Amino acid sequence: MPGDIEKLLTPAEVADMLSLSERHLRSLTAEGSIAAINISLLGARPRYRYEPSEVEDFKSRRKVVLQEVFPTSRPASRGFSLRGASTGASSLEEIRARLVAKRTAGKK
Repeated sequence: MPGDIEKLLTPAEVADMLSLSERHLRSLTAEGSIAAINISLLGARPRYRYEPSEVEDFKSRRKVVLQEVFPTSRPASRGFSLRGASTGASSLEEIRARLVAKRTAGKK
């Protein structure tokens, strides 16, 4: 059934879809992170094509959700905490402000 067959995508099309270079796409293919179909003749240099569903699977496997850098519900690892630190600052903004002030004071 020809209507059920997905159109295969070229490396250039996939690289564009994923916003990366073709070289990086070749590396991902070689390491097995994204599946490809070799359409070249036996013994010839590989020529890859990609199924759209494989590209979508790759994207869904690589999707991440970033968390807060300093979660408030639990202490940071290795005993480090912004509260009670030797600077006495209680927020990242205060620490930045103190560092900037310290740097500008040293340049005078």
